[in-house]
Amino acid sequence: MLSELENKENIKMFCPYEIDSFSEQQTDCNISLKPNDKKKSKIELTSQLLIAASGADSGLHKLLGINSNVVNYHQDAIIGNVMTAIPIANRAFERFYSEGSIAFLPLANNRSAFIWILPNHKSEIMMNASNNEFLEMLQKEFGLRLGKMSDLGNRVKYSLNLTRALRLHTKRSVLVGNAANGLHPIAAQGFNLGLRDVATLSDCIYEEIINEEFETNIGKILNKYSAWRNPDHKKLTYFTDGLVRLFDSKSRSMSVLRRTGMVGFDLIPGFRKLFVRHTMGLAGKLPRLSRGIPYK
Repeated sequence: MLSELENKENIKMFCPYEIDSFSEQQTDCNISLKPNDKKKSKIELTSQLLIAASGADSGLHKLLGINSNVVNYHQDAIIGNVMTAIPIANRAFERFYSEGSIAFLPLANNRSAFIWILPNHKSEIMMNASNNEFLEMLQKEFGLRLGKMSDLGNRVKYSLNLTRALRLHTKRSVLVGNAANGLHPIAAQGFNLGLRDVATLSDCIYEEIINEEFETNIGKILNKYSAWRNPDHKKLTYFTDGLVRLFDSKSRSMSVLRRTGMVGFDLIPGFRKLFVRHTMGLAGKLPRLSRGIPYK
């Protein structure tokens, strides 16, 4: 994707830089970019609209004056890749166990990516384990559905929090993706949610451009975007947070509820299809890109 962006004549990349300051005026906003290389000078940019698509921990929303709610799950995700004796074949797996969950996703050349969610104290132990010790524990918790695991790649660890911005825009800036919502990966919805943000914002901007009112209707664009996206954000936030708490609970009643829910998911007619429709963002009002309709 980066190579594609570099070849676009109407896109200019500044990398590695970070935003040092931001200010908004009546007709535009000013951004100051600070280089990582001290030998380089700061870059001053002026724009009619700033779209913040940074990560949940970038702090950019604070620079824009947007506060957020943060929930610490006291869990970490260890991400890496392995070879499996049984090819994953474009399938995805997620296994829940007493202390977390393990998801496997397909990569090229019969390799599989894994996301292993663990309590903080256990993740530190696993990050310090040897490759053989790590593979042995990963195999034990996931089982043999994909056969014997081997050839462990690099592993990295990320802290897991729920971060939700209290609003999605200011006068001339707007949040999309993880800048707006940092979700727990238990339901693998963060990336999907971000794509729907981009598709919706694109629709809101496009309508004003074709009406030749973009410059005068920035406020209208951002208000429409926020009203359109807020219900989806709330739905996915409550859903993923609820799943984390449901599977993290050690109470017997919650254990019964988990098992009943998993059985019901398989047996209740139409429930799985409805669930998939909502998680894919195909329920409710859809922007053009979600419907496969190109812009003219």
